[in-house]
Amino acid sequence: MIISGEIGVGGEGEFQHSDQFEDCRFSGLSLSTAMLEGKRFADCTFSGCDLSNAVLADVALQQVTFKSCRLTGTDFTAVRPLLLQVQLLNCQAHFALFGGLDLKGSHFEGTDLTGADFSGAVLKGADFTKAILFESGFEGADLSKADFTGSQGLQLRMGEARLDKAKLPVGAALSLVRSMGVLISEA
Repeated sequence: MIISGEIGVGGEGEFQHSDQFEDCRFSGLSLSTAMLEGKRFADCTFSGCDLSNAVLADVALQQVTFKSCRLTGTDFTAVRPLLLQVQLLNCQAHFALFGGLDLKGSHFEGTDLTGADFSGAVLKGADFTKAILFESGFEGADLSKADFTGSQGLQLRMGEARLDKAKLPVGAALSLVRSMGVLISEA
């Protein structure tokens, strides 16, 4: 059965009765630690939902937007890679896992990604505008053309990630230069 339309507070039971959700709007749902294994979401928006530590094994996320959601500890690494496209807008995603995923062109605008892991992820053209990135890991990630304008806490080391034409805030650029052993003076 395919579910579409608006699902609000109290609609958590809909997830037990269907595996496919198309053009849905979910608002205010509490799905913390929910087993969403094998579900398919296409053209869906989650607003103000709590998906902290939700199990996303074999979940398809096609054109899915999370707005002001809580995604703390959510492991995205086991989602279906085919047609994966997500946006996290103004979310709280502390310690979320995105390692090894192809997230070209994804949006993480205004999202708190403190401690998130993007190791080995492909993030070409990703938008991290105004994201909070303290202690986030990007080892081996492709950040080509990624935009970190206005982000906070981004710390990169030389050789850690591919950075071709990435837009970095001044603090992150200086940190990167310092990691190369370059001394910076104002004189």
